[in-house]
Amino acid sequence: MFYKKLTPETVDFARLQYARGNSLNEVKDALKTSLGISVCYQTIGKAFKRQGIVLRTKIEGIKLSSRKHLPNNEITKLYIENKISAIQLAKKFNSSKRTIRKILEESGVKLRSERERFQNTRKHARIMFGGDSNEKAYMTGLVVGDITLVKKSKYTLLLITHTTVDDFVSMFKKTFEKYGNIRVAKPKNNDTEVSV
Repeated sequence: MFYKKLTPETVDFARLQYARGNSLNEVKDALKTSLGISVCYQTIGKAFKRQGIVLRTKIEGIKLSSRKHLPNNEITKLYIENKISAIQLAKKFNSSKRTIRKILEESGVKLRSERERFQNTRKHARIMFGGDSNEKAYMTGLVVGDITLVKKSKYTLLLITHTTVDDFVSMFKKTFEKYGNIRVAKPKNNDTEVSV
């Protein structure tokens, strides 16, 4: 049976199919398969326009159809609850980072900052220096006197010292262990290398 006009209930069904990323042609097929209604895709498009539904451009349609197979809810859950990065999700679902980020944004998820993304990829947790003036003065004295400071990245400083005094190793550990992983090595001559 051929319908030139769609009922409001039928248009609601068609709108839901369209919102899932289906093209007008796919919506037409869904109407035929699920409801036994035969209409051309132009009729569906006109019905959408009458209801104020904005039709996608061809490029938007191509982009959306390329990701409609992706499980939006699962992606959102893995990103929020499991702290899996957009890059890892893209690999898992054979997609791109940009597409994953778009799905998250459309789902109303606040994307993690660059610092948060950096922190999540670290093997050992790192705590940002709080800026206490006494601690700052103490650490500055250590760095000026006995510690070599190397900038490793935008968010990471490597502190290294060499000593033969066990008490200094203990003090170094106690001072810096809350900010990162401490590594102690004995490379040569009873000399101990400590780094964080």
